[in-house]
Parts: sequence; structure tokens; C-alpha cells
Amino acid sequence: SIRRDRKQIKVLVLGARDIAYIRKIAEELVGTNAKLTVLDTSVIYLDQLKDFIDSEHVELKKIDEKDFCNNKQTERYDLAISYMNGPTNYYVIDKVTAKKKILWIHNEFEKLDVNYDYERNYYEKADRVVTISQDCVDSFARVYPDLRKKALVLENISSPETIRNAAKLVPEDDFFQYEGLKIVSIGRLAPQKGYEIAIDAAAKIKKQGIEFVWYILGEGELRAEL
Repeated sequence: SIRRDRKQIKVLVLGARDIAYIRKIAEELVGTNAKLTVLDTSVIYLDQLKDFIDSEHVELKKIDEKDFCNNKQTERYDLAISYMNGPTNYYVIDKVTAKKKILWIHNEFEKLDVNYDYERNYYEKADRVVTISQDCVDSFARVYPDLRKKALVLENISSPETIRNAAKLVPEDDFFQYEGLKIVSIGRLAPQKGYEIAIDAAAKIKKQGIEFVWYILGEGELRAEL
């Protein structure tokens, strides 16, 4: 929560491609003198966010990818948050001046393809490490037992209002006109989601002569492979 008695509070969030998360922060800022800056390299994402976030407290800013490596943020913040692990962590620790810094982990740390010694340099400098489940905390602690006290759980935010409104929309797509069995999968095209298991299962269903269409909502590094 945000203290109401502060003259001004500046919060920077980097890599937070989660509309429900940003909206939740914006709601917390109502009635305060706080300002939230959302920094991202994607104009497309920022434009999408603009459609959902209408708050005088929120500023959306694009950063060029080359600035990730070269330029430091000149503004000083009370809190800087890296919502994705990897490059955004490095930027928040190395390029941002803030009183407090928080790094996020969305997976079990032991399943990430990272150099543990290199990553330690950044997690040691963070004030907090936020994960999405106790399993993620435990995984992080097995790699860095001495940093366990920094880790905490904050489950992913789901907005009931956003889900209900989206459910009322019927996209112009042949999938939604299909009269037979329809299967929908939602999630990143990433190893952690186990799509290869679902593909094997779909193949078995097809061999049984069951007609169906499968719609996958997601994007990620495994798109070409899958």
C-alpha cells in the first residue's frame, strides 16, 4: 500500500506486460501524490495499455532497446520494479537510481536456463525478490539459501471485470463458428507450459476419430518449434 502523507512518490515498473497488475497499482495510487512510470521497449504494448489505463498517476514511456545497454535513467525513484527476470533485472539494478528495488520471478528458478553465479550479482543487490508461488520461493532458496529472506509470494492478479468483458466478445474467426468440439489453450509458448504434452494428447484424440479444432492464445520463443 502507498502512504498518503508523502509529498511525492515515484515508482518505476519495467517489463510489466500485465494489464491487471498495472491497473491494480493505479488503483492504489488514487488519492496520493504518487506517480507510476511504466517503461517498455514495445510501442504496441504501451498503446494497448493506454486503452485500459486512464489515470493521471500513470505515465507510459517507451525506451529504445539500445538504451537498455547504454543509458542510465536520470530520474530518481522511490521504488523500481523489474517485472520480468533477465534483461529488465539488469537494467533496474545497473541503470536505475531508486531507494528500493524489487525483482520478479515468474517461474521455478531451477528451471530457468541462467548462470547462477551471474544472476546472484543482481539478486544480492535487490531489496526484495517477488515470486508467484511458494514452490517458486523454495526453488529460489535452494539455489541461494542465504537470500531466502528476500523472497516473498505475490500471486498473479486476475481481473474478474476484464475477463467478463472479454468473454462477451466474439472475434471474427472461423474457430468460433465451428459447431463441433472446440479446445482453447491460453499461455506463453514456453517450455514451462508443457505444450508438447498437449500436442501428444491432441494426436491421440485425433487417432480416435474425434473431430475438433484447437485454438491457442499465446506467444513465445517456441512458436516455430511447436
